[in-house]
Amino acid sequence: MGIIGRMSSQSVPTQSGSIPQIVETEFQSEQVLPIAGAHFVHDIYTATVAPLLPVLIEKLSLSLTQAGTLTAILQLPAMLNPFIGYMADKVSLRYFVILAPAVTATLISAISFANSYWAVAILLFMTGISVAAFHAPSPAMIARVAGRKVGLGMSLYMGAGELSRTVGPLIAVWAVTLWTLDGFYRIVVLGWATSLILFWRLRKVPARVEKPASLRGALPAIKQLFVPLTLYVAFQIGALTCVRGLPQFRQHQPEHLPADLHEVARRQPDRFRGGAVDPGICRRGRGAGRGDAQRPDRA
Repeated sequence: MGIIGRMSSQSVPTQSGSIPQIVETEFQSEQVLPIAGAHFVHDIYTATVAPLLPVLIEKLSLSLTQAGTLTAILQLPAMLNPFIGYMADKVSLRYFVILAPAVTATLISAISFANSYWAVAILLFMTGISVAAFHAPSPAMIARVAGRKVGLGMSLYMGAGELSRTVGPLIAVWAVTLWTLDGFYRIVVLGWATSLILFWRLRKVPARVEKPASLRGALPAIKQLFVPLTLYVAFQIGALTCVRGLPQFRQHQPEHLPADLHEVARRQPDRFRGGAVDPGICRRGRGAGRGDAQRPDRA
């Protein structure tokens, strides 16, 4: 059967009559599986960022606030998704999908050479752009090559992405344990190999839909996305501002906060023997720590 068994001919009316148009109707596993596999490999690299944060904090002497903003910087370019999707409706962006695993792998692996907070931040921001360039047009490619089984194709695509969030941290810990952060760049090979396979399998597969959407028609959907996204980003900024001001608040207003359990453990080691914590410490809350300086029986 070959191609004939997977495609059917339909007549499409035009000004000069009807012309036959080839419409793909069957599931093409030889193209769906490479895209799903690329989604798995691509998202492995972004899933390694969180496990690397403790190592980066130690190497670059980062504060907790700086470390927290790195994850936000990685997610920030996701706001470009609607515009990349609009471009994908106009022109084929298959090379975005083909090259994204190699680009993302290169940028994430380059973190091992970063020597400052801003170097890591720039690398993660560029990684976020590569992530957006991959995730916007790749579902359209799945829809094209999955035929009538779009649900099966998308389930494989999304399942591979979710599985990568499980495997990514394990790979990060394994690589840092084996090579340290300075040798973390070696994992870039997997991303490059994935892009080569995608070029071999997908270089002739378009990554756009048959009927391009107009920007005016897409505006309502864009508004629905950006309103909650703007609120979420504003909440993150407010939360980071509060966290940044917490040390100064504790320094000037210590009586309004609970006592530090580490300080209580230092002053009363007998209450922490055997790995157990005396419930009385939690019940007394902040009063347990403030009275230590005045009460000699708790010294």
